[in-house]
Amino acid sequence: MWRALTVLTVLLLLFSATFTLAQTGPAEEGGDAAAAQPVEDSPLLRDPETPLERLKAVDLVLRLGRPKLAKQYLEQLVSENLSDDELVSLRDELGPAFFVKLSGAEALQPLGTQFANSVTKAFAERGANPERINSLIDDLTGKPADRVAARQTLINTGKVVVPVVLTRLYQARPGDDPDDLIEVLRGIGKPALPMLHAAVSSQNPDFASKVVEAIERIGSTDSYDYLLYPAMSTDVPTGLRLRAATALRSLTPPELSAPRDAGSAALQLMGVGMEQYLRAARLQTKDEANAFLWSWNDDKAELEWEEVTAEQHAIATAEQFARQAFLMWPEQKDTQALFLATALAKAKMTTGETEGLPTGPGTVYETAQQAGYEVVTRSLAISLDVGERYGAMGALIVLGGITPSRELNGKTGEVLQQAMNAADIRVQFAAAIAALRLRAEEPYPSANRVVEILSRALVADEKTAVIVDPNPQRGAMVAGFLNEMGYDSIVRTETADGFRMAAENTAADITLLNLNVSRPTLRAALAAFRADSRTKSMPVIVYGPGEFRSKVERVTSRTDRSGYISYTVLSRAFIRQLLPIARKYQPRPALTLDERLQQQKYAAYWLANIANERREDVYPLDEAERALINSMQNPDLTENCLVALSSIPTATAQNAILETLHANTGDPQATTLAQGLVTHVRRFGLLLRGKQLNQLYELMTNSENADVRDALASLSGMLSPTPKASAETLKRLTVSQQ
Repeated sequence: MWRALTVLTVLLLLFSATFTLAQTGPAEEGGDAAAAQPVEDSPLLRDPETPLERLKAVDLVLRLGRPKLAKQYLEQLVSENLSDDELVSLRDELGPAFFVKLSGAEALQPLGTQFANSVTKAFAERGANPERINSLIDDLTGKPADRVAARQTLINTGKVVVPVVLTRLYQARPGDDPDDLIEVLRGIGKPALPMLHAAVSSQNPDFASKVVEAIERIGSTDSYDYLLYPAMSTDVPTGLRLRAATALRSLTPPELSAPRDAGSAALQLMGVGMEQYLRAARLQTKDEANAFLWSWNDDKAELEWEEVTAEQHAIATAEQFARQAFLMWPEQKDTQALFLATALAKAKMTTGETEGLPTGPGTVYETAQQAGYEVVTRSLAISLDVGERYGAMGALIVLGGITPSRELNGKTGEVLQQAMNAADIRVQFAAAIAALRLRAEEPYPSANRVVEILSRALVADEKTAVIVDPNPQRGAMVAGFLNEMGYDSIVRTETADGFRMAAENTAADITLLNLNVSRPTLRAALAAFRADSRTKSMPVIVYGPGEFRSKVERVTSRTDRSGYISYTVLSRAFIRQLLPIARKYQPRPALTLDERLQQQKYAAYWLANIANERREDVYPLDEAERALINSMQNPDLTENCLVALSSIPTATAQNAILETLHANTGDPQATTLAQGLVTHVRRFGLLLRGKQLNQLYELMTNSENADVRDALASLSGMLSPTPKASAETLKRLTVSQQ
């Protein structure tokens, strides 16, 4: 107890010694109103007077377990309405960490966060001014007292001073001592490292050596990866390489061994690049920009930065390490493939999902073309393995223009098929288009899958769920739940029927299996979904009694994109369980409206192209019939869907053309529809029956659109007209001949 009292007394005396104190008691008339406020009994010998004293008092009494008193001191400080210059001065004196602590102190909220934010705002507007920072750097060469104060202020100012400090290291002013600047960087510590890592890439070896010195003094193993290239590459000037090698040895993490040569360094860089590429794949979202990407510009002697998303940052970092690995081991196939994969990802992410790659001399697109389809195929395989959509889409754009069609039955064809079964439907679609661009003249293993992907893209606006439940009433109830979530539901009682609907319905997005499904077993049913390319990436959710969760999850945990939820008759409770899983397994991120419309147009175009080029033997258009029929009413797709349907020899296709024509005789596309119907009939014969024939005859004889009547006139003889109808037709001829 005596020891505790002694410690407390010492703390109080130390605190009181830091202030110029005033006598306690009522404030003098005309004095500060906040200072006159009565406060909780203070353990301090004297109350603080200045803003700095009040802030230190807030911190001290808070640590002494007096949160109420701490908040009273803070209230007094806030009531003083400090100027921006005063707020910046407080930050210079106490450093940024103090205000982070202030905003995180629960007992001081919301005032603590509000005051910390006001300090941050003032500092952003005034404290980070380059002129102010340069003035402080100038003071490093002044009187001893000024040097100490300037150094501490620069360090407390934090990482915002780093760009200016680096510029002064690069372009020293008279009297500047590089060691002073390096010590400031050391004092700032790890927050400065991202900028220092960027500056190491400078082509000025003297400057880069100083940056390496600062990195070594900070002493973080986080810098190890960034020193591998300058320390081990023979392309780096000798002096810089030796300096970086020394720093590398001192910063090698205990679990690693420093590389012996350029080859082993390249392998380590490849590993780091792959880690960053995997990280990028896990970050595939539409997040707002929340990270800074730094680079050093020798011409301007300054750091440049760009605010990017976490995924963009990871891809850029992956590309940097992959490029360095390639430069150190350029003839190694794996370094080539990883470098190209990350470079394509970086370029494609810049243009976005709906645009192609930049073209022209020096672009990644041109370089990849010249590197050859084998290298691009390997780069595609890497992107697919890690699940990075931008790298995969970029590689597919290139492959579609340079790969021989014979390779559809070779290694490239295998990787394309893997892409067609990727979890991301953007990659699936890009793979299908790449394959189509190769103009195959004979069937190949994934040709049917191409048609499936195009069919799905045509009906991308639909959201469909397949439900398999041996109890029809329960299945109908679950369908109602799914309808509330915006799905059209298909209910089946047998697993085989449910699987067939999921596989053949190109719009199916998710399948729900009741735990009691049989023939096959649940395990076999899940395996069947994953074995078929059409359902491989479809989420399959099992539902049943809650008490079976742990047992069933032992099965679903072994199956990708599957899970278990507890069945309940309460829709909100059921949806609350299903919604997170559905969101988790949807495309990351979900297709935008522009993307859906673009895919629909491309799908209709390529299906029509298959018909125009008579490649139905390669790509079975009949598998797209349902999707084409459903899309005929979309005026943006009608013409291409008509061309494709005109090559499908079925009565349903012929009737779909007729129905669309009958409903749109007044539209500008009516004549085209009529001509398409004539083409289909001439090619495959008259397949219409009963009511359909009556509709056709009605259009031929009574349509208000003369162009439609003229286009259909050639079909009259195929309708086997009665003698009376033939007589009426011939009478019209006699009139026209008079």
